[in-house]
Amino acid sequence: MCSMSSACAKRSSRTPLVSRCRVIPSARKIRAARRAMLHRRKASRIEELFAPSLDEVAPELAYHFEQGADWRPAVQYLRRVAEMAGRHGERERAKAVLEHALALAARLPPGERLVVEIGILEALAGIYLAMLEALAVDILTLLREKAAQQGLIDVEVRALIDMAYPLSWSSSQRSIEVIDEALRLSDGQRDPLMRARTRARCMVRRIMARGWQLEDAHECREALADVRRLGTADREALDLRGDLLGAEGGGGGCRHLLGGSGCLLEGCRKSDHGGAQLP
Repeated sequence: MCSMSSACAKRSSRTPLVSRCRVIPSARKIRAARRAMLHRRKASRIEELFAPSLDEVAPELAYHFEQGADWRPAVQYLRRVAEMAGRHGERERAKAVLEHALALAARLPPGERLVVEIGILEALAGIYLAMLEALAVDILTLLREKAAQQGLIDVEVRALIDMAYPLSWSSSQRSIEVIDEALRLSDGQRDPLMRARTRARCMVRRIMARGWQLEDAHECREALADVRRLGTADREALDLRGDLLGAEGGGGGCRHLLGGSGCLLEGCRKSDHGGAQLP
């Protein structure tokens, strides 16, 4: 009897230690899962209460969804926060928020991750370019790679054209190489209007990089004529005109690069299909 009691005592003295090793991590996981669930519930409740004005609570929603490990809405609300910051001219904040959104997007399922990352990178690239930061090249390179993985030729071509500008700050030759690559890829663009816009933008960037070349100006005029013939929307015309104005304001006789009389710029102001006259 005594020997049995002694054996039981030995087993019982060992059991708490073994149990503790197993139970403590399990208890932590349970507590973490419960906290995540509470954050998700709180986020859902906030969405219900502030449905008509979600912009006002977008930061809180992004926080609670992130703490709840619900990555899709967390990324969506972070992008919303960044968009609002951009509208208020808070570029540094918008950039930081988008970079955080990009980090969270890596946790999305593979099937939707790339598309979300591409959207974030496009927004980030716009901010870096607006702030004239050389790191725009890195962002656009990553954007181009991910667009290529998805077979998104239009996005890939836009990334290359946008990349030409910051590259020209340090190497006009590298800028021209990227422009030529965009032109080669544009052959795969299915939309004739997109191909025409790509040719026009590439020619403007090429003129900015290597100076006046008659053949570049001629091809740019032809591309703009195609844009007008195919019927561009006002927004597209504004985007293209931005490139032309950038070249015009670049100094060194850039108005002459646009054709002296401003024919190239005028071509972007008009639309054959009743588009609004651009200022």
